[in-house]
Amino acid sequence: MNEATRIMLEKLAAKLGTTVDLLWGALVKQASISGLTRAVMIIVWITAFTVLAWMIKKYTIKTDDEKTVIFGVWSVWSAALLLFMFIITMEIGPIIGAIINPEYWALMKIMGK
Repeated sequence: MNEATRIMLEKLAAKLGTTVDLLWGALVKQASISGLTRAVMIIVWITAFTVLAWMIKKYTIKTDDEKTVIFGVWSVWSAALLLFMFIITMEIGPIIGAIINPEYWALMKIMGK
């Protein structure tokens, strides 16, 4: 940790009425909690998309007149899935970083990045 970060932590600790070591420990602990929370949220979303795909497949009626509707439903679902996969790709780095290297995560939070 560089001097500027240490000074920033000291100011924040003074405002909160605590010590720098206690504040740093809380930030590091929060990194793991944040990473695990995001991981659980992604698992919930993957489950929801899987259930939605199963429901669409099971409950759509496949007649000649409704093939266009089925194609539209699957198109919307596919677009949502692609967007979700993009979000997962953007979030997986911070999740892994928060779990594996919580000190770096805490430092980035303090620096505002």
